[in-house]
Amino acid sequence: SPPTTTTTRAPVEPLLVSMDSIPGGTTGGTYLVFLKGSGGVPPLTWSVASGLLPSGLELTSSGLIRGNPVKPGNYSFALSVEDAEGNVAGKTFSLEFIDPLVVKTSFIADVTVGIETNTVLVGGGGNAPYSWQIVDGELPDGISLTTDGHIRGNSGLPSTATFTVRLTDSNNRTVDKALTLEIVDPLTFVIPDVPVGLNGKQSLPEGISGSDYEYQ
Repeated sequence: SPPTTTTTRAPVEPLLVSMDSIPGGTTGGTYLVFLKGSGGVPPLTWSVASGLLPSGLELTSSGLIRGNPVKPGNYSFALSVEDAEGNVAGKTFSLEFIDPLVVKTSFIADVTVGIETNTVLVGGGGNAPYSWQIVDGELPDGISLTTDGHIRGNSGLPSTATFTVRLTDSNNRTVDKALTLEIVDPLTFVIPDVPVGLNGKQSLPEGISGSDYEYQ
């Protein structure tokens, strides 16, 4: 009789989600992450087992998380992967999305010579607390920028200063912005000489009610 042949099938490795974490990111941009599974019998099919993905993202059955995240926050959800024989594995993930770091201040009001100023720079996005510094240019004499974003002091001379501030968040993300600060002389009013009345007091000529009035 012909020899008997036996086909031995290699044991299937256990199905696993082989990622320990999923990266977070920044809102407003394109997000793409490929999930990784190991073992089991392909093809593998992915799904969200519990919780919700961040707004703007979706999970494809092939294991691609994609989209444009629109809302900052911390998110937690469970993912599962199923192989061709119905074996299932899962894992819970947490991630964070933040808004882009930005310097919101775009205009600094003029400062009068000799008058104390305390202007607060405003930042947004990223992760607070923030830290501020000047990376290009300089402020007028007598005025400085504190690390918490206060432009303080007073200057004795009129001048215009153009400088670049850098905003750094708690995760060392940075963003720069150019600003201008102008120191101006005090506003003065020049009153022309007016005629002296009979009682010795200065008086202006009479005008007509309802008409424009001008005295030179």
